[in-house]
Amino acid sequence: MAKEDRPARGRGAKEERKPIFERLQPFAPWDQRNAPNLLSAEVAAARAGRLAAASEAFAAAAARTADDDGAPQAAKETLAHTARTVSWHASVWRDHLGGSSDADGKLSALCQEAAGRQNQLEATAVMARVCLPQMLGEAVLLQAELGDDLDRDQSRWFTIVTDDLESARAELELVLQSQLGPGDGTRLAAACAEVARTVC
Repeated sequence: MAKEDRPARGRGAKEERKPIFERLQPFAPWDQRNAPNLLSAEVAAARAGRLAAASEAFAAAAARTADDDGAPQAAKETLAHTARTVSWHASVWRDHLGGSSDADGKLSALCQEAAGRQNQLEATAVMARVCLPQMLGEAVLLQAELGDDLDRDQSRWFTIVTDDLESARAELELVLQSQLGPGDGTRLAAACAEVARTVC
């Protein structure tokens, strides 16, 4: 998929910043060592495939939550945009980062658990505070373990995906904060802990 096909960011999007992986480089800028590739091609394909499947499951959960009649309009728009962006990530993982098409795993189950929450606020909390951090962590770890064997195009795709996930997490957290009422903080923390405990 061409770069111009990437879903546009909504209003108020943050300006371009260094992607998370560049802020976590294993070696200092003057250090000439190369980061080794720690993964076989089969393992790398399976890991990318699991991230693709998780992206599809997350997009379905976000789209379902955006359709909730009780959600404020701003929350609906943010969730719908996040769903489109993360759905697009699935094709990036498969088409540009070598993900196998039949891989699945606990990340998908985690996102499906978010879709199963009956309350819109709880579903958004699970997506923002459990699903997205797990997906972001898996993506950053995969890039690190692939080391310097990645070509420049693949590195750029990783940058785009991880930056999108980081922005989506921040945007959904803002959606949550705008809707919190008395007692919601404790209830949402308990819901996130329950999902993390049962799925992760």
